[in-house]
Amino acid sequence: MHEQRISASFRKKLRDELAAWRAEGLVSPEQADALSGRYRLDDLAKESSRTLLLSIYIIGAMLVAGGVVSFVAAHWDGIPAAAKVVLIVLAMLACHAAGIYLWKIRATRPGLGHALVVLGTLVFGANIGLMAQIFHIHSNYYNGFGAWALGALAVAYALGSVPNAFIAVVTSFIWLCGWEDHSGWAAVYYPFLAAAAFVPFICWKRSVLITALALLAIALGMMAGAPHGRGLEWRVIGLAAVGAGSLYAAAGLLALGREPLRRLGRVAVFLGAVGIGLMAYALSFLHTAQELRYRSWDLFDSPWLIPVAPAVVGSIPLWVLYARAWPKAGALRPLGLGLFAGLVLLVAGIGLALATSSDQPYYLRTLAEAADITAVILGNAAVLALAAGLIGSAMAAVDRRLFWPGILLVVLLVVSRFFEYESGLLWKAAALLACGVGIILGGIRFESYLRQRRLADERQ
Repeated sequence: MHEQRISASFRKKLRDELAAWRAEGLVSPEQADALSGRYRLDDLAKESSRTLLLSIYIIGAMLVAGGVVSFVAAHWDGIPAAAKVVLIVLAMLACHAAGIYLWKIRATRPGLGHALVVLGTLVFGANIGLMAQIFHIHSNYYNGFGAWALGALAVAYALGSVPNAFIAVVTSFIWLCGWEDHSGWAAVYYPFLAAAAFVPFICWKRSVLITALALLAIALGMMAGAPHGRGLEWRVIGLAAVGAGSLYAAAGLLALGREPLRRLGRVAVFLGAVGIGLMAYALSFLHTAQELRYRSWDLFDSPWLIPVAPAVVGSIPLWVLYARAWPKAGALRPLGLGLFAGLVLLVAGIGLALATSSDQPYYLRTLAEAADITAVILGNAAVLALAAGLIGSAMAAVDRRLFWPGILLVVLLVVSRFFEYESGLLWKAAALLACGVGIILGGIRFESYLRQRRLADERQ
């Protein structure tokens, strides 16, 4: 049970440090052995080998499948229809049966068995198309990917197979793309279907890869409901990104406080910050605020709200729960505060831009223009709040992975304003100099902080 709560990266670092501690006499041999046994450090090599072997077997199985398919295709026209059906069904069943036997029953070759199961799922996808060809079934291509996704998902849950879940996410998203083009607004139900299909698997297997793919697919599904041909696509996409970003950021911040879900929380926080940051950066341009105001009320005459509204509403209690846990967030408190402040500023800016319309009487035009300017100021402030949260947590956690994104956000904002506004070169030069000096001073401060932390650690 304890092994599942500790990431492999932590165990690898502990293994390397433990050897140095033992050599320096910081821990006794008995203590080192106890730590090694507690965190099962001796199994790291076996786990890495299993992952490598699984990758090798899957690649090899795919190449074998390609060769077999090519051979069969060369003689396909000469094979009777009944023999074709028997051949492709037996090939799929043989792969799955042999894979389950080697992986789950005998467990003598788990990597090879898992690869054969994945190969069977790939053959299943090919069989869908071949069956349609044999019996001359005419349908939209994406229906085949939908059936493939269901089959892969069933195998993923039945055997706990992450590669099969990967196939399910990819094929389901291809199905979404085709369904959205054909059915229009009906595609807005995909986020609900994807969440119901993949979130339980994520909680079960805690795979970072599946978490990232599934959350990205759900967010893109929210954006797929943008009305076409009405000049509203990018605005709806931006608002959907904010809704998904709010939900992911709040859920991810809560997950960071729980060791079993910490790695998954990082993925959710990253995607949430991207969704919030992209729209905040877009709103920092005056043109964006003006475009939001133009025919703004048409934005709400669309089914895109079907998945986005629950995401926004669902994020509210998560933010409340995080606010209660915020004092215990430790070094990540600045990041949580920056994300929340950026989200509030962004929502306020979007609300101001949507609250006014281009069809207002002439005497209210000045008010609308003032609202646009205020929205732009709030958009810039939202980007800076997010940057401040990243830099603050980088200082507290001594983590350069958070420091550099925060600095890059500030630089991006400064450069964007430099080229957007036609102010005098002297004003631009003064602004660039001030920002450059501020960044350099911040770097010096960060370096000094790192030095102080190292000295404090050495004294201890």
